Amino acid sequence: MIRLLFFIVLIVAFGRCTDTKEYTGLTGVWQVEEIGDLTPFRRYNVSIRQHEFLDSVYVVNNFSRAGDLTETYIEYANYRITILGQQVGTLYIFDGQGDVQPDFKLITLTYKVNNNLTGRQETFTANLRRN
Repeated sequence: MIRLLFFIVLIVAFGRCTDTKEYTGLTGVWQVEEIGDLTPFRRYNVSIRQHEFLDSVYVVNNFSRAGDLTETYIEYANYRITILGQQVGTLYIFDGQGDVQPDFKLITLTYKVNNNLTGRQETFTANLRRN
């Protein structure tokens, strides 16, 4: 009987554990879930860091799975992200916008990718999350 009571208390205690991690900005690693007009659903990680000199600009590595060595610049102000039309690497031009939740745990984006090699343009929607 005591063992049963102990296991019930243990289950209740672990069941009440919640994620209490708080974020105060965009910097860090995010898990991306995106889908495009032509590209099927995919999941991958990006890292975001603040620009060394510009407070409202952030650098995203591996945006749209373009590679860890690629850097995409985004502007952030008032929970709004803007991706100004920019060439990333030799193949892609990114352009779009999105919103950041006030708790900094979710970013929703809609953006266009122009492929210079094929001449195709594709629209993506993505959710970026972190625990």
